[in-house]
Amino acid sequence: MSTFVEKHAVHLQKLWAKQSEIVVPEGMEEIPKKISKSTRFLNIFKRKSQLENFDAVSTAHQLTLMVFNRFKMIKPLELHAQSWSKENKAVTSPNVVALVDHFNRIANLFTYEIVSQFNLKKRIQVVKHVISIGWAAYNYRDYETTFTVVLSLSQFIISRLSDTWKGLPATFRQQWEILEQFCDHKDNYKNYRSQLRKHINMMPYMGLFLKDLTNIDENDTITAMGAINFFKMRKVAQVISTIQRAQQSIFNFQKNLKISSFIQFEVPTCDENELWEMSLQCEKQGDGESLRMSSLQMRLTDILSPTPLVTTSSNPIFGLVQRTPSLEKRRSDTSNREIA
Repeated sequence: MSTFVEKHAVHLQKLWAKQSEIVVPEGMEEIPKKISKSTRFLNIFKRKSQLENFDAVSTAHQLTLMVFNRFKMIKPLELHAQSWSKENKAVTSPNVVALVDHFNRIANLFTYEIVSQFNLKKRIQVVKHVISIGWAAYNYRDYETTFTVVLSLSQFIISRLSDTWKGLPATFRQQWEILEQFCDHKDNYKNYRSQLRKHINMMPYMGLFLKDLTNIDENDTITAMGAINFFKMRKVAQVISTIQRAQQSIFNFQKNLKISSFIQFEVPTCDENELWEMSLQCEKQGDGESLRMSSLQMRLTDILSPTPLVTTSSNPIFGLVQRTPSLEKRRSDTSNREIA
């Protein structure tokens, strides 16, 4: 018995002695030294995309189950008077806030998985994988995940990666164009709204509901004549009725604990500055203003409110109700840096 304990004690001592050493996993290389210290801390080595460990369709299924389970818990009172954007939003609109946070986390995941791949071929593979997730979600009418994919890939941090986009095969280009057109904000999201009217069983895009409710709420509840604004009340009721109808949808997907656990607990957290530096490390050359710019170059903040409010996420680039005023400045800085 004592010999057994002694052997394990020696083993633990060896582990303790090695715990401060950094061991480079086989097949992994160090990240270029020019990247910021904070980013190097998060990414000591070039890494294989964790997202690619899971099949795109299966991942889309799990995202749908997670987002729909939260969506169907939203109560009408949570949508009253823009309560999701108030200081006590976690109390008054807990499920709306949770849905927003989920959107931000998944958008952060997609962005991180792409810009953390400094090898062009690997980066193209991740973009293809993310598009496949969006395509699968689009085909079984999970429009929340579809918008997450499109808005994530349309932000400047990703859209500026011209070599990456040029390397996409024709099939994925075609899928991406269809997704872009579907989510296009032209004519007040005409393409998306037409599908919203056609189908009952779906996971709708919550961001547009919040935008509609915000616009409606700008009207006075009491008219100048002192009468109740029934037009406003009817509009609010229509939006909430559409949400309640969608909450009756059914998605018969089997839960995959491995994928759902990864999404829930292993999604990295990076702020906009870190993601931006990683994007620059991926592709430095080219005029940032002339690179591929999508008509969907707008985050949820842009469709919800023209005024800066408190974000629901620690990452402002994906915040539902907060602008990122420094983005244009970064574009200018990028161009100046490349010219220099």
